[in-house]
Amino acid sequence: AREGVYEKVLNRGEDLPEGLAELSNVNFHCSPAAAPQERPAAVAAVAPSAQPSPATAPAKLPLSIAMAHEKIKGGEMDEARIMLARLASQGDSNAVFALAETFDPNVLAAWGTHGAEANSEKAKMFYSMALSQGVSRAEMRIKALQP
Repeated sequence: AREGVYEKVLNRGEDLPEGLAELSNVNFHCSPAAAPQERPAAVAAVAPSAQPSPATAPAKLPLSIAMAHEKIKGGEMDEARIMLARLASQGDSNAVFALAETFDPNVLAAWGTHGAEANSEKAKMFYSMALSQGVSRAEMRIKALQP
């Protein structure tokens, strides 16, 4: 039921379905990804040999939050959001949190990101989803976005 939901929200501007949090909790509460873990201060760089070449089909490479962060560093925010949405739809609650960060104007400013669309409402929606999946640090981010 979760498959493609995050991509629909990103690509079509649809709202998350009501009840998705409850459905997701069934799948997330036992997942190691559901345990609130702080991300290391610096995200390890992807080795140059792990970078996709034009001849490599990106769909065949394993997705990771670190790879999405490399896309962000390279100015490819849309690609990073798609990667994070795919990870989120596979049950990675930390990817939901990371996806929220890509819309959070406070985080984007802290990263020094220019040209990326900030959207407080989407950020709050994804942070709320991450919080419902056990990522407790999302609560602080939601509060920081309140007027």
